Amino acid sequence: TYDISQYFNDVSPSFTLEPAETTTFQTQGVKSYIAGLREGSISLGGFYDGTVTGVDAILTTAIANNGDEGVVVLPDGNNSATSASRCYITKGIETKFDLKSPVSGVVAVDTEIQADGGVWRGIGQNFTQSGAATTYAPTSTGYDGGSTTTNGGLLIMGVTGLTGTTPTVALTFQHSQDGSTWTNPTGGDLGTESGVGGVVSVVAGSIYRYTRLKVVLGGTTPSATIYYGFARF
Repeated sequence: TYDISQYFNDVSPSFTLEPAETTTFQTQGVKSYIAGLREGSISLGGFYDGTVTGVDAILTTAIANNGDEGVVVLPDGNNSATSASRCYITKGIETKFDLKSPVSGVVAVDTEIQADGGVWRGIGQNFTQSGAATTYAPTSTGYDGGSTTTNGGLLIMGVTGLTGTTPTVALTFQHSQDGSTWTNPTGGDLGTESGVGGVVSVVAGSIYRYTRLKVVLGGTTPSATIYYGFARF
């Protein structure tokens, strides 16, 4: 799990729809189409860092991994524990990592993540929580999605930093029909996250109107940097 925003200054979520041609002899000399399969990608451009913990090490490791990586893009750079922002999320495969090293100028990097299952528009947060307590993001009453949906969704959540004396952290995604009684979704491969790391979950079935992230911090003077993104299918 990495926050790589410090290395990039350009990000481009892309949604595409493959048109399926349905032209016949009687379409009056023009082609006709119906909507086909959807796909998407997320492209990033920025600057090179070749240190042990820099963007070169992160992305070369990711491109060597045959499995999906989870990506959360917060266009407004959300840094709030009390409000959620629009986000774009996907699980996908890194298909490109290019270096551009001119004779004069800054060494640049480009990368692209091909979505495995589409790029989705949702809500998310990136914030730091301190002190041993149970808190909720965005708030105890959660985020109002407008109505219950039945097609599930994509959840990406994790912890990029954890400090303190014997600190502990546990993240759990929850939903509610009324904003006061909360349960955990039961469909799909939903799990909790504890410690530094991340989880990508495809949640199946009904997602109630309100959603939130439950954060439980323990230990002495703990502090955790937390992120999540959730999009309904």
